[in-house]
Amino acid sequence: AVDGGPGIAWGNNYWVGVGDDVAINPAPSDEDVLFVSTNGGGAWSTVELSAQQTNDVGRTACYKSDTIFFFSVQDQIWKATANPSVASNWNKLQDFDGGQDIQAMAYNGSDRWVCVGASGEVHTSDDDWTNATARTGGHGSSTISGVVYCAGTVNKWVSVGQSGKIAYSSDGITWSAATTGTTQFLRAVATDNTTIVA
Repeated sequence: AVDGGPGIAWGNNYWVGVGDDVAINPAPSDEDVLFVSTNGGGAWSTVELSAQQTNDVGRTACYKSDTIFFFSVQDQIWKATANPSVASNWNKLQDFDGGQDIQAMAYNGSDRWVCVGASGEVHTSDDDWTNATARTGGHGSSTISGVVYCAGTVNKWVSVGQSGKIAYSSDGITWSAATTGTTQFLRAVATDNTTIVA
């Protein structure tokens, strides 16, 4: 968690995990961060993506539907639309300028994705990350390490991060800071659509 990952997601009988890079021989395939299990987590295979050689940590994995998965590594977002254990089924959709690490990503269940990261970075997408727009979050230049969409009667996005900072948004685009009463680094956030826990 101190590195902003690892992340794991489940969907359609696949587990997809990302984490620190591992050495796979022969070179240059030594920066692999993506792992997939097709048997309930009993065994994992490394997915070697030839274009993903960033020597960084995979920080977040997300499931949408069918075989649609996403993961982030450094400032990149990748997407699979078929069996995620097959390297050729993954495509890099975003490589944001500035090299700011994406720490977390969330979906509102209908149309919008939000990713957050280092230096207060926030991006949104309404087309599964084919296109993305930079936003101003409510954390200033502090690292944002978690984001979630709380549906139901709350109907808000919530992001958490460095120095106890929390921000919220009704649309993922315009963010407001909240007062938390803590200066601890908040590294993750989750919801049951009634309560939000950081």
